Amino acid sequence: MPTTLKDLEITYDKPNWCPGCVVPNTFIQTNPSATLVANIKKNDKVIASDGKTHVVTETMSHIHNGVVYQLVSKYFGETTLTQEHPVLAVRRKYRKLQNIEFKSEWIEAGELQAGDYLLYPILKETRNIQTINLSYVRKTKDTKGKILPKQIVLSNSFLRLCGYYIAEGYVHRRSINLTFHIKEQEYADDVIQIMEEIFNLSSKKVLRKGKQTVDLSFNSSYLSEFFEEWFGKGAIAKKIPDFLMFLPKEKQGELIKGLWRGDGWVSQKTHRASFKTISKVLCEQVKVLLLRFGILPIISVYKAYGMHKMSYAIQLRDPYDFSLLAKILSMEDNIVVASRTRNLITSDFAFLPIKKIEKKKYKGPVYNMEVETENAYVSENAILHNCGDFGVWVSIKNAIVQLGLNPWEVVLVSGIGCSGKLPYWVKTYGFNGLHGRPMPPAEAIKLANHGLTVIVIGGDGDQYSEGANHLIHAMRRNINITLIVHNNQIYGLTTGQYSPTTDIGEKNKTTPVPTVEAPVNPMSLALAAGATFVARGFAGDNKQETELIVAGIKHKGFSIIDTMQPCVTFNHKNTFSWFYERVYKVEAQGHDPKNKQKAFALAEQWPLRAPLKEGEKEHIPTGILFQEDRPTWEDGIPQISQTPLVKQPLQNIDILPILKDLA
Repeated sequence: MPTTLKDLEITYDKPNWCPGCVVPNTFIQTNPSATLVANIKKNDKVIASDGKTHVVTETMSHIHNGVVYQLVSKYFGETTLTQEHPVLAVRRKYRKLQNIEFKSEWIEAGELQAGDYLLYPILKETRNIQTINLSYVRKTKDTKGKILPKQIVLSNSFLRLCGYYIAEGYVHRRSINLTFHIKEQEYADDVIQIMEEIFNLSSKKVLRKGKQTVDLSFNSSYLSEFFEEWFGKGAIAKKIPDFLMFLPKEKQGELIKGLWRGDGWVSQKTHRASFKTISKVLCEQVKVLLLRFGILPIISVYKAYGMHKMSYAIQLRDPYDFSLLAKILSMEDNIVVASRTRNLITSDFAFLPIKKIEKKKYKGPVYNMEVETENAYVSENAILHNCGDFGVWVSIKNAIVQLGLNPWEVVLVSGIGCSGKLPYWVKTYGFNGLHGRPMPPAEAIKLANHGLTVIVIGGDGDQYSEGANHLIHAMRRNINITLIVHNNQIYGLTTGQYSPTTDIGEKNKTTPVPTVEAPVNPMSLALAAGATFVARGFAGDNKQETELIVAGIKHKGFSIIDTMQPCVTFNHKNTFSWFYERVYKVEAQGHDPKNKQKAFALAEQWPLRAPLKEGEKEHIPTGILFQEDRPTWEDGIPQISQTPLVKQPLQNIDILPILKDLA
């Protein structure tokens, strides 16, 4: 049977070499909903920093025993995470004044201070669905049940009905029921009219003066099943279905109107408003909806007491926010507000001031995940980054599957560094060697059994510093192995010293004054040394990285894939966003990889040997820069060119002549 990704998974544990993780009770914004991080699985979708959904390609967890940081923000609650976890934030320029400019950067949780701003994305993804289908099998003995329409138009009245039901409705056996306050009979009548128009269902309307309620009941076992599926079972599980969450915001106004009429209140006197629910998921979803309208709500949590469950209030206290909500609710509001009291929201992000940071001791599981393309995910109040190592990890596994290789036909060899543990997390053969020394055992493995696919994994320090001598000779020999370099231009494992590929003029732990050493150019070095497959990838583009690894393995000869893998923890310059603005694909420029002279020219575009002038920007080519056919080293050794060493009989080997020569 062909190899699958599941065949390559290590089942006894998950990767733990990236320390940045969150605690289990962290809610993550999903599709879009809210799910505990411990419940997120591979192939789920989460909201990323761009406000769109992205696929989770891997999930990781390990036991953390040490300090965690609880980031408590104004407006949106808290996130608890390990010290090294990168958070997208803005440093407060003046402690007592609000920033005028908001320049974001990835900052470790342990380096944030009270007053700094956490970024929170505005949902950008839209799906302008016009209708939804109702597909059900009518029961044989059902002779009285009303036939439902096969298709429902997502009209204003239907969206308003959804809001009413989420706020005030429940399913009981074969009926849909809603309960309004006795003063809200106009809303009850609105529901009756909508149910009649769309579903041809009449209502039993009961006024309970003792309870001060208006109770509605619509009999339909089929529709009750749909409502339970769409909106959740019970008040604590209430939710907004995806087909409503992704609608254009112009349509979502009627949904908000129904929600607020049901479980919200407004005060035109004080220009404040609030929506209350016991569903955590619904709270997060309503927050997301309001942000799309430019409204910045405040989330307050009320503890359980007596018969009352824990509840969440989504409050509007700024007159400007109130005026925006008043328009959605079609209220007459005579207040004229030019701008909000605190300008902390744009079309892309809300900026949440950190109220306080609590440092705590914690022992238990922590979680992280790899997110396709954006390499970031969103908690209750922050955007969190994951490590680019995982992007390369995923691409290697994808390449093995695409090539149809069996796990026992592959050997991963690594050195020391953040990438060094990667062989532990792919279910193939693996060898974890010394710093800068993965190449000698990899060459030995290939020479002993050239039927194996040998992949070497190393960092920029591992390969271009300690291991540079081994690398140069492996390339000139043209031995048939593939090298994937995690190039993050820093020594990440030892907490941020400069490496051979650090940009000239940069400061870090070991260079308090800017570096004066010109960086090693891996692509030029590979071309000069004789590698026959020279390529550059980017951990932020899993598709291209997978394609390069597939091509490199297929190539007969030494293949090097230098991968730009940002270390968001210690390299705060060469980030994912920095690369996204600078990388381009050479194949899109019509590059011929057989042209070695052009390959040298492309290689020299980056890294640079002198700082750029102000306003200038690097151009970083990715893709296959050079490829040629040339006999491999093992092809030139007659003793193994036909029959691998591991398949040769030992009884024919006589070492006595050698011993005599050495005597």
